Amino acid sequence: MFLLLLLIIQQPAAERPWQILSGHSASVSAVSPVLELVASGRIEQAFLLWSTVNDPPATRRDLLSAIAWNFRYQLLSQASVTDDAPADMKGVPLEDNCAVVCRLGWMVPRTDGLFHPDEPVTAGDMARLFRFLEGIPDTLNYLPLSMLEDIHLEVR
Repeated sequence: MFLLLLLIIQQPAAERPWQILSGHSASVSAVSPVLELVASGRIEQAFLLWSTVNDPPATRRDLLSAIAWNFRYQLLSQASVTDDAPADMKGVPLEDNCAVVCRLGWMVPRTDGLFHPDEPVTAGDMARLFRFLEGIPDTLNYLPLSMLEDIHLEVR
């Protein structure tokens, strides 16, 4: 698989399959993350990233950042010294926000107890948010990164 992608990337631009099929150039910056997803067996996520490269899906970190900004005052008032962020969010700038958001139930760790901030937002993540927040269309099967800039979330 890696060799195939390497051969495709080395072809002249006019002969690259994604340009022929889609009519536009996919970002070369997407190749490395796609390869990492394929190598780890997350084929569906790799396909989603590759097919939406011009408006990539938001990651769980992106969504957490948007929530942290839009609800900074509410989260501050809800903060507690007993909140504990998932292990993979320890020592990162969003650690405290992640702990509060998880305690409120707006986002939750995955079944393994980790937050997985670099994974795309899933339909399950969005369904959970629909119960608490307004402003996210419930017809999307992924959350485009560009939508986070325009979204104005409100607590139900």
